[in-house]
Amino acid sequence: MNIKLPRLLSRQLLLLLPLLALLLSRLLAPSLAVRADQATAEVTSAPASTVTSSTSKSPYQIDWPQWGEVNGYPIRLDEARFWLKFSQRQPSLTERTPTDIEQQAISYMCQQRQLRTLASQHDIVITDNDEQKWQLQRQQGIRRYGGLGEYLIQVRRMYQSEAMYHWLHNSDLLADRLFEQMYGVNGEKAPPNTIDQYMKEHQLVYGFWLYELGSDSDKLSDLRKQLDGKTAQQQLALMKGFRERQVQQGKRSEGELVLASSSGNRQKPDARQPDSRRPTSARLISLNTFAPEVAEVIQRQPLNQAGPLINAADGHYLMIRLPVSAGQAVNNSNRPLSYWAARQQLFRPLVEEGCRV
Repeated sequence: MNIKLPRLLSRQLLLLLPLLALLLSRLLAPSLAVRADQATAEVTSAPASTVTSSTSKSPYQIDWPQWGEVNGYPIRLDEARFWLKFSQRQPSLTERTPTDIEQQAISYMCQQRQLRTLASQHDIVITDNDEQKWQLQRQQGIRRYGGLGEYLIQVRRMYQSEAMYHWLHNSDLLADRLFEQMYGVNGEKAPPNTIDQYMKEHQLVYGFWLYELGSDSDKLSDLRKQLDGKTAQQQLALMKGFRERQVQQGKRSEGELVLASSSGNRQKPDARQPDSRRPTSARLISLNTFAPEVAEVIQRQPLNQAGPLINAADGHYLMIRLPVSAGQAVNNSNRPLSYWAARQQLFRPLVEEGCRV
């Protein structure tokens, strides 16, 4: 990536500018009590300096200075600050240096331009109808917050500017349409081996598992004895019944572990917090989520059969591995496995091409 950053603005000044802008917007808010339908929209081109709307500039708009350039595209300060904050919240970057975080933010900015280039190559554009729907959504937001001034304050708090909010909204539209054209609505046009590659590369397994702390292992041990001689369906029913009792007792099941990041960071299970989200659903999860000694045993388990009780340093595990299908739902998503495999294995690398840090 070709990156050109400003030399005159210090990091401290960059951090102060949005704060001053927010204070200014709050001071002006009382004098901005005009009807929402009379207010004009902010220019949608601020993040990319690419004019997509001819609407006049609102009196509420803050003219953000240019932050730098990425691959020849000017980047304004609102977009730079949004991606810097977004990068700071990424689990894989929590222990990295400010330079690492800045490089990741620059990569995101680059990907936004790569997405638009790909969309243009496939004749995918933001239409007038899209803009009309955006304006309706905007008016709903203004009414929800009781006026344009408060609406803009809330939007800037989350996205740095309304222009950035609009930019990201359009990015989602372009990405969805581009993906559908290339791979189908749910990835059905992707090559047949896409799911297998996705599962293998991310070390994913699908199954239902239970977890108990070291002091609570007796009940899990008794359950494992009950599973002997049972069919897979019967084993799964017994394990789900155990899970339901866990939730009733205020314990969070191991099934709610978060998918580990590609860097291999593992989040230990927390059995102290109650879980209200699909506690008896099987889940797709990375082996990197588990301790190495647990992952090794799970990886060797046959399908449709409860494995052994695994005693690890952080607790006790019991899992039944299940087969996967292209149309099955993935965890809490309403999208099937075929969609996520194509999205992560094919579409994401295409957008990231030339933008990796």
